[in-house]
Amino acid sequence: SELHGDVTLPFDKVVCEETYFHGKLLKMTKGGSSISLKRARLRTLPRIDCDGKINLSLEDCDLLESLTFQGMLLNLRSIHCFKPCEFLEVEFPSKVCEINFPKNSRFYNVRFKDGLRACVANGCRFEYCNLGYGQEAMADCLMTQCNFQSCRFPFLEDGSPVSNFAGSNFVNCRIQWSGPFA
Repeated sequence: SELHGDVTLPFDKVVCEETYFHGKLLKMTKGGSSISLKRARLRTLPRIDCDGKINLSLEDCDLLESLTFQGMLLNLRSIHCFKPCEFLEVEFPSKVCEINFPKNSRFYNVRFKDGLRACVANGCRFEYCNLGYGQEAMADCLMTQCNFQSCRFPFLEDGSPVSNFAGSNFVNCRIQWSGPFA
């Protein structure tokens, strides 16, 4: 299905399958609303207006163009990014798994609550990000030639699964303890 023009929805939960947006604004009238997009090929994403943070879930979607995700709770499952995307003041409440973020993707003030697993980010920029807590927070990721500025990384004990940060730059970053005395 296709949605043309700006749309206002009086619901607190919307599930769209193979839906394409052609408008610039999607307004949710209920605070803390949830939108779930499944099996979509997204070229654009309308600005989503809602009282409070919107909860956006993308599942089995192709992001065909550069998209900006801002000020939301975001869940990604089986996502394919074809062009760099921006993630601004976003929180990932669940682990981000097996996603390849294209070169020049930007993450600003992003919180990866449960961390990342088996993700690839080559030549991406991370600023003021929290990359998760616990021993599994950064498991098996390839984060090469990235720029990390003022980010927080989990403290990893000996034997923890690790990621490859070869060629990356770290400026004013911190390692945070995630144990019982945090």
